[in-house]
Amino acid sequence: MAKMISDATFDASLAEIADNCDEFAILSDAPSTFYEACDPDVWLDTHVYGLGEVVRPTVRDGNVYECTTGGTSGGGEPAWDTTPGQTTNDNTVVWTCRANYNLLDITVTEGDGNGDYVIQDYGAGGRKLTVLEQLAQTCHTSDTATSWALLDKANRVLYTNGEDTPKVLTAAIDYDVSEFDAVILEDPV
Repeated sequence: MAKMISDATFDASLAEIADNCDEFAILSDAPSTFYEACDPDVWLDTHVYGLGEVVRPTVRDGNVYECTTGGTSGGGEPAWDTTPGQTTNDNTVVWTCRANYNLLDITVTEGDGNGDYVIQDYGAGGRKLTVLEQLAQTCHTSDTATSWALLDKANRVLYTNGEDTPKVLTAAIDYDVSEFDAVILEDPV
């Protein structure tokens, strides 16, 4: 029977992910939003922040903070409200607390064949996007890893995520992340 969906169509979909995802995250829970999966830059004093930018406190607290009113941060780090959905005033900036499950974050380079992804055949009628092995990646928060996610950090997009075999990770320890198939597209025939 002939394929219903061409490899070129599959490859275009997979290339969209490979060309735009720049962050691979190992997580303690399955994310439903970008904020739950990302590992943003640390908060800076007297810095201009725009609407939608995301930061984390200088001492991680299991949350990230989305700028919901742009402005200039204060001269000292604010006392963060750690209740998801609640706000923290920071000079002229207002931050909204978002839950975050990121334990280990890997910057990945885009592109099939010359980056950290490869697009290849899957079974008789499908194609897959494989994230290549990542060596010596440092865990920043101790917890049990159960999920992973691919993100476009620049545009704040959670592209795809999945669950994995639970593994206890310890902060400040380097881990090797095995190659795995992140997205599998199969022909419905």
